[in-house]
Amino acid sequence: TLIDLSYQFYNITIYELYNSTSKEFYNLTIEEVYDYPHFYNYNYRGNWNEYRQLYSFEGICNKNYSICSWIVSKDKKSAIVNFKSYGDIYTKSITNVSGCGTLSTANEYYTLNVSLNTTSTCLVIGANNITVDMAGYNMTGDGNSILDYGVTNTGTYNYTTVKNGGIYNFTRGINSVGHYGNFSNLTINSRFTGSPSGVTVAGIYLTRENNNIENSNINVTIIASSSHTLPASGYGVYLSGDSNQIKNTIISNVSLSGASGTKVGYGVYLTSSLHNVLTNITVNSALTYGIDLVLSSHNNTLTN
Repeated sequence: TLIDLSYQFYNITIYELYNSTSKEFYNLTIEEVYDYPHFYNYNYRGNWNEYRQLYSFEGICNKNYSICSWIVSKDKKSAIVNFKSYGDIYTKSITNVSGCGTLSTANEYYTLNVSLNTTSTCLVIGANNITVDMAGYNMTGDGNSILDYGVTNTGTYNYTTVKNGGIYNFTRGINSVGHYGNFSNLTINSRFTGSPSGVTVAGIYLTRENNNIENSNINVTIIASSSHTLPASGYGVYLSGDSNQIKNTIISNVSLSGASGTKVGYGVYLTSSLHNVLTNITVNSALTYGIDLVLSSHNNTLTN
């Protein structure tokens, strides 16, 4: 982006917003203090809401079909946005999240406004193109149920983003079967205490393609309270889909302890997973292997 995110801006002019249904370009002028990339839309015409609504244009300048530039005044107090798109434009309304539950509105930008505590799964993804901005807040579970997840997407929804916060004491911090997910700037401490027979504990557990993980710190702990016959498995990151990326991520520790039974722990685990790129990954401690590639996990690239 061409805007320094440390500044606030007002008197924003956004023009040439194209709607492919009506074949019109819309002009929109904003006069509100805001923190980039959020702005207020007052609706002058077209499909804009009829009421004052907070929106985000985050990332839209990266779309291939967009022509986008930002001109900032010398006093750093105002900006003009030149934006043109020959495709549909999807703004993301901002919805505050103050409790655990299902996020079911497609193309929505959800922002935590408090830290969340629960004894079960916290957030369930229920639609495509959902962003969860944790905004520096945390989600915390109780660490004693096999199927409790911080954020889970089991409905094969795509384009899920989770960023900017801490996820603690869940069996899996992130659990997703979607494509094109983006998980960044997260601290994840996954933990399970109990009878661990057959349990799989993971910081991030992904089973589809084209996901991105970056700038995160992950820790996994399993404490067995009783002996077990089925293996207990811990993973910093588990991948079974293709063409994913992990960048600038630290797996601090994957530890399994307590009562007798088979226990395995991996920093990064790829199974039947092709064409992934792992860049600048640090695994400080893992019970079994730091990085393990199994079951025809070919053509992967590991650097730094």
